[in-house]
Amino acid sequence: LDFGNGNILKDSIQLNFSRDLTDSDIYTKEINVMKYIFKKNNSLMKIIDIMSASNGDKFKIVVDFSNKKFENIKIVYTISPSGEVLIESEVIPKQSIKKFGIKFKLLSSYNNIKYFGKGPKENYDDRKEGAKTGIYEMKVEDLNYNYTRSQENGNRTEVRWVSLNNDENQGILVEAASSNLINFKAQPDAKENLDYINLHVDYKQSGLGGDYRLKEPLDKKYRINTGEKHYYSFIIKRL
Repeated sequence: LDFGNGNILKDSIQLNFSRDLTDSDIYTKEINVMKYIFKKNNSLMKIIDIMSASNGDKFKIVVDFSNKKFENIKIVYTISPSGEVLIESEVIPKQSIKKFGIKFKLLSSYNNIKYFGKGPKENYDDRKEGAKTGIYEMKVEDLNYNYTRSQENGNRTEVRWVSLNNDENQGILVEAASSNLINFKAQPDAKENLDYINLHVDYKQSGLGGDYRLKEPLDKKYRINTGEKHYYSFIIKRL
């Protein structure tokens, strides 16, 4: 993804169905299924078909994946002459998943964040009533919270757009392109290389739960339900 200042992305764009376990996750009945899915979903994905075609002045690439935990996995890239990239993805899960999204890896210099969504602190589908919708600016490291037990953190919901730029004001703008607003989080890549930032642009992730009885199943409206098609899209632009 090069807008004239070198490739902004430092790895391939990846579908992502995992999140770090939370304290609530550890005590739910789904824990064994979740552990398996978190470890295996991405590694067992296989590309079964790739199609490309021109559509007027735009170029489209359609990629279908196979994974036994899903009835359908698809991602579509539509590239315009201006360099804008529309990304659409849909899945039909057969088993419970905690997250559906796409992950990017950027250089750590793109650490200035600005977004229009719920904030300013982290929030989730079942933990957002106290968060206000607005435009927020901060550094990547300020998005996250270091819990005593390392776990999922830093998510933002109901996001219309988010930008990441360096100190020269070069960067990208990610905009929701469907009625489903996006979730996002951005974190330094501590596991591999602190010179990178992992940007997650998600359809949604399941709620945290634990607000009533810890072992009660999460309310359906806060889950990514099995047997249903889940679709979202977003556009990547240059700043």
